[in-house]
Amino acid sequence: MIEEKQAIAELDFATYQERQLREISKEGLENSAAKMKAGSKFYHNGNSWQAIPYPGYAVLSMVTDTVDNKSLENVLMEAQKRLSSALGLGDKMYLLPQESFHQTTASALSDKRFEQHIVSKGLEKEYPFLVSQSLGNMPQENQPRPITMKMIGLSIFSSALGVLGIFENELDYKRVTRFRENFYENSTIQNLGIVRTRPFIGHITLAYFGRELLTAQQKNDLVNVCQDINQSWLGQEPEFFMTQAALRQYDDLSAFNMLPDLPIYKF
Repeated sequence: MIEEKQAIAELDFATYQERQLREISKEGLENSAAKMKAGSKFYHNGNSWQAIPYPGYAVLSMVTDTVDNKSLENVLMEAQKRLSSALGLGDKMYLLPQESFHQTTASALSDKRFEQHIVSKGLEKEYPFLVSQSLGNMPQENQPRPITMKMIGLSIFSSALGVLGIFENELDYKRVTRFRENFYENSTIQNLGIVRTRPFIGHITLAYFGRELLTAQQKNDLVNVCQDINQSWLGQEPEFFMTQAALRQYDDLSAFNMLPDLPIYKF
């Protein structure tokens, strides 16, 4: 039986900012590297990378949502190239395609919990419409500018690697967390079994590690390359402009499919 998830509170703004900065520091990278686990989302078969099925849905803000993120996209791809050339981990680290770069604005069931709450109840066809209708019924902000997140550096997430973001404007952080509060407290969303299982963490995932654990030396090299990249960004951190949030479907974590003709939330 699948254990039911409990709702988790958001971090306050100061705690959030401190957490993000700590995670990209040399000490934070070293601590995260020491806790790395084998990956379960992609594996290398000796010739090429293969995605492990992980079906589900999520409300995402894509880097490709606006052309204003083109410079960010270029910086992220350059970081991937630096990681790949410096580490030589082609069979241990899967670099995500640029089209997949995103921020998970709100989770909306995947894998076993999607099977439990949706598939087993015969709600597969209705599900995307119910979630998107809830998005469409949420009050729009009508703000004059998108949410802006400053991407401050690379961080290690157990079996993945990504870039963390902070907010120079506290209002933008509150806009994100208010959106999430409205989403998760919606009665339709709650009835579908969707729960806020973790606080908002601003990030864009760049790579996943495979089933084979890195050696101590490889972990040390990874920390050093991440630290070098983070230092090179100081004072010129790229910005992520979050213009909207939309429900997307995925069969694995390398591609997130837009669902046409369904409501999109505009920031």
